[in-house]
Amino acid sequence: MSDQQLDAWLLPVADDVTIAIGRYELKYIEHVAASDVKASLKGARDFFWRGRYIPVLDVATLAEVETLPPVAEERIVAIVAYEDIAGNLLMGAIFLVDIPQMIHLHPSQNVAVELLSRPWPQLAHAAFFHQQRDYPVLNLSALFVDQSAKKRVH
Repeated sequence: MSDQQLDAWLLPVADDVTIAIGRYELKYIEHVAASDVKASLKGARDFFWRGRYIPVLDVATLAEVETLPPVAEERIVAIVAYEDIAGNLLMGAIFLVDIPQMIHLHPSQNVAVELLSRPWPQLAHAAFFHQQRDYPVLNLSALFVDQSAKKRVH
C-alpha cells in the first residue's frame, strides 16, 4: 500500500452540502457583488472577473439539493480551473456559502462514485470518505462544458 497523501478542497455550497475539488483546481476566492453577476438563458450565470465574463455555477441548485436566493448583495465564489474538450485551460466560478478548507487524504479513503446518493454520481468523477461522511469530487470539466453548451443551444 502506498503512503501517498492527496490534497483536496472542501467547498461549502449550501448549509448542509459540501463538495470537493482537487488541490490545484481552486485558484482564488473572491467576494462577488450582485452587479458582477449576469443571468443568461436557462438559469446559467456569468461572473465578471478580471475584465471578462466566466461561467459561475450554483452547485446546490444544479444538484437540486437547495435553491439559493438570487445574488442580492455579496457572495463568496471559488474561482476554479478546468479544461474544455479541446484541452484548453479555462476559468469558472462556483458559488459558496463559506470559506473552503484544504484537507489531506490517503488513497484508502476513496469511495466508489456509484455509492453516493443522487445526483452526485452524475456530477462527480471521484469520491472519498472523511470525518464520517462521503464527499463527491466534482467533474469540473463536464459541469462547465455542459453549462456552456446549454447556453449556446438556447
